[in-house]
Amino acid sequence: MKKQSLWSKIGSILLIAKAYSRQHADSLAALEKVYIKRRPREDCREETVSTLSISRFGSVFKVHQKSYLYDDLVKEETWMATYGWQSSGHLIEIGGDRYLIFDPLHKVAYLEDSSDLKSTTLNFYNQI
Repeated sequence: MKKQSLWSKIGSILLIAKAYSRQHADSLAALEKVYIKRRPREDCREETVSTLSISRFGSVFKVHQKSYLYDDLVKEETWMATYGWQSSGHLIEIGGDRYLIFDPLHKVAYLEDSSDLKSTTLNFYNQI
């Protein structure tokens, strides 16, 4: 087995650090986008649209969820979250059971909600 030179090891470490920082920057940029989830009439009786937007609130983030029935606002929720930079970047609800995970490559946000003690739901939101 051939030994790696010191310069080769340093080069590998720098490539990993560069890829990680690029992914982190992409996740931070994804926080500034608006996400939407549509439920067509085939899934339920009425057409519903849910939006997800994030705004900075000091060192934490405020997540806004809005649900519309046709064009009328029927439900609005706001929750505070902290940013976690592990893996691909995500928001964790403060004092709750919601996780918002970003996939900047596919322009999708995954919202995992375990606030209902009986089940956990995973919702997919597409970036606008």
